[in-house]
Amino acid sequence: MEIAGEARVTAGIARLAGAVLAISIGTACATPERPEVSAAEAAEIAALEQAFWYCDYAATTEGVLATPMAACQHATNELKARKFGGSFRAMTAWWQQRKQAEHERLGREAARSRPPRPGLPNPAAS
Repeated sequence: MEIAGEARVTAGIARLAGAVLAISIGTACATPERPEVSAAEAAEIAALEQAFWYCDYAATTEGVLATPMAACQHATNELKARKFGGSFRAMTAWWQQRKQAEHERLGREAARSRPPRPGLPNPAAS
């Protein structure tokens, strides 16, 4: 793997670890008696979604070993429990519906953060 790729994966892992830590702290402080979704809960679910899509994209493009597996497993399990009520089928249907758009978005972000290679077109300049 080239150095720029390693730096990108390392930066992604750091962002993911921070998101998972914030979510874990929020989970420990949450009160399960409230059925409504608060703004804080919605933000935590959004962070879980972001972590989930990063993991899915990194595993697809770089390989499973390029992902922080424990953090990805935690994000996936928490997202399934909190957004889909534990339903694997509901989460899978959502994943199938959103995967292409999310991977395209993450691919554009990765292309913008990648340094241009001499002699090759820079997709971020388009």
